[in-house]
Amino acid sequence: MLVERVRNVRAAVLGTTFLVALAGCAQRSEDTAPRESDQTRGIEAQATTAEVVRRDFTVSLATAGRVLVPAESYAALTAPFRAPVQQVFVAVGQSVEEGDALVQLDYPSAEAYYREASLRLRQARTDLREAEARLEDYPAAARQQLASARAAVSSARESYHRTAALLPNSPDLPALYAHLQTALNARMAAEAQVAEAEAYVDEAVQPYRQRLAAAQESFAAAEQGKRQASIKTPIDGDVLQLNAAVGQVPPTDRPVVVVAELADLFVEAMISAEQAAQVERGMDVAVQVTQVPGETFDGRVTRIAPNPAATRPDRAGAVDSYVVRVSFRNREGLVKPNMTGNLSFELGSAKNTLVVPTAAIAYNDQAQPYVTVQRQGAWRNITVETGLADERLTEIEEGLREGEVVQLKQATATPAR
Repeated sequence: MLVERVRNVRAAVLGTTFLVALAGCAQRSEDTAPRESDQTRGIEAQATTAEVVRRDFTVSLATAGRVLVPAESYAALTAPFRAPVQQVFVAVGQSVEEGDALVQLDYPSAEAYYREASLRLRQARTDLREAEARLEDYPAAARQQLASARAAVSSARESYHRTAALLPNSPDLPALYAHLQTALNARMAAEAQVAEAEAYVDEAVQPYRQRLAAAQESFAAAEQGKRQASIKTPIDGDVLQLNAAVGQVPPTDRPVVVVAELADLFVEAMISAEQAAQVERGMDVAVQVTQVPGETFDGRVTRIAPNPAATRPDRAGAVDSYVVRVSFRNREGLVKPNMTGNLSFELGSAKNTLVVPTAAIAYNDQAQPYVTVQRQGAWRNITVETGLADERLTEIEEGLREGEVVQLKQATATPAR
């Protein structure tokens, strides 16, 4: 029976476990498996087994993260100076437009207004400077890689053209041309890395720039001797928080008003280095939100951090974690910031294919995958060619037949037909 396959472009490299195994695959036969004398050693009669079955198989990656608002669509507004609230113009949930007045503060003395605004301006400048200093290594490392890539292109291009001019029939020309193309591809990848790093830094410092802009505006108003202050929204959106009451001084430990445009949101989640190798920008992702049951949103991978964000301990040692961002359209405004977004990445699928439990797969001394299968009344180690895989099931492309019985290396559930 022919196997119909539907795979995405990354499915062929699923799982670093199989990358190492497939790289060393030689011609498969029973001779490449352990010796016959080793095949039954340690195999107990009551060992758990499973049947090779044919079925549709999809590999997916599931993770979860926090729902966030893009920096350009979020504004946390603080009071430019300490003064009682004179008037509140909005309520939580209300839609506002850029420039709308949200809260009016009472009239402080001009001197107090000036001192407060001056202090806030200095602090905003310091915060922005420190944020830029913390993040400067991201684009600097990427630019250094780009400079190296450009130098490699220049060298490869010079070698190719010089040889082509002096020795037009040289047998080295194809290899030199291939080397030039490799250098060009590396340069393009480095340019994309620089753009990614610069975009990351730009977004990370955006809130500090907004606070600096607000502090500069307040200071300018203080210098002109204005006594009144009107807190206005710099963006269109909905009022998510309001911490202001007439006659009271607004709190200093949180924003007076938070405004956000909720049409487009994103989920940021942590994935391992192995998982990051299977995810690419533009990949479709199903997004479900814990607080909005029964709804699925169409998401897309819009960013994968170029550098690990954290290293966490694991039984096998330290594991790097990367931040992946999945953006989605917030249909009907159902989702709110800080809700829990559950992500499902479809990494590959196959129709009507043979599968066995992943627990049935082992590797011989040549790093080839093999299974222990019952044939002619005896257990035999047979090398196989594997395809899609996850923690539960592994696709068998060659080496086994439907209905055969394989031995599991550890207890697991038998795959459903």
